[in-house]
Amino acid sequence: MRRIASILAVVSLLAAAGCSTEIGKHEVSSAGSSQTPVETRPEANLPSIVPEVVQPMPGVTPRAVVPLANLPKSIEESGAVPAAVSLAQQARRYSAAGHYDQAEAALGRALRLEPRNAFVWQALAAAHFAARKFEDAENEAQKSNSLGRGNPYIEMPNWRTIAGAREARGDTAGALQARAQADSLAQQINPSP
Repeated sequence: MRRIASILAVVSLLAAAGCSTEIGKHEVSSAGSSQTPVETRPEANLPSIVPEVVQPMPGVTPRAVVPLANLPKSIEESGAVPAAVSLAQQARRYSAAGHYDQAEAALGRALRLEPRNAFVWQALAAAHFAARKFEDAENEAQKSNSLGRGNPYIEMPNWRTIAGAREARGDTAGALQARAQADSLAQQINPSP
């Protein structure tokens, strides 16, 4: 009985919208009476009452476009927990002083607090690049890019790190591609007049 009520409710909604649909061998019109079968395509009437749904490409998660001014530019602006921000700042000081192992340790602790923060991965990539651990630096920069996709403040420095790491490993073509990507993102941040 519930199923019949549900079907009648759907038919009533379609009829109220001026649509018709075939049920069994008969067509139900907006008047609700059965008529002789007619060659109709009920879905042809649906776009007027059903908005078009755009399906994303398989495997691609649609992302909202965020204005550049609203994107975080640093870990301090990223909403990270204060302890992770403090560890990242400490790591910057260690790196500046040439203490890369201490910087890596601080960033490792920050990653335990913020494993999906692209800025922490970016800082770790920079620390590994400074320590001449080029393969690690490239991998971490790519991880940062995947977490921060759509934010040129994350992606541009990462592509520069990737370019430097590839160049240091003798991959000139890869370095050129990465540098071109970084330059394109730099244009997004600071467009030329």
